[in-house]
Amino acid sequence: GSGSVHQSNCVEGSDVDRLVAWLPASCRRNLVDYIQESTDALRVIAIDISACPRAYFGKNWRTLSTQRITQAVIDDLVSSMTKGGCGCNIRGIAGTFHRVALLHSRDGGIHGLTVHVKEARVGSAQPLGDVLNRSE
Repeated sequence: GSGSVHQSNCVEGSDVDRLVAWLPASCRRNLVDYIQESTDALRVIAIDISACPRAYFGKNWRTLSTQRITQAVIDDLVSSMTKGGCGCNIRGIAGTFHRVALLHSRDGGIHGLTVHVKEARVGSAQPLGDVLNRSE
């Protein structure tokens, strides 16, 4: 990150660090870097089978990893989500307000996830070094 990144009031244990910890390991470092560097808020993360995961900041998509997503990765992410009480395709990431929409294939399987990010401010990823180092 650059010296112009402003610190926010986010602390360890925040929605952002839980979101980063929930993501596949191959995405974590780039997401933290993008949050630290971007002047625009993180809005959406798209994770689809056979595609590279992406994050949407302002009006731009940024690739989180060059590793294409597999069914096993989707299954791992889905297994760790909280279930919505409405019986719909919306789930959550434990301890956060982020919503996750499940994308189903014709056979009923889940082939993608769209994370609607509640809030991720510039500089809020600063305390995530411990989370990244623990997970790698």
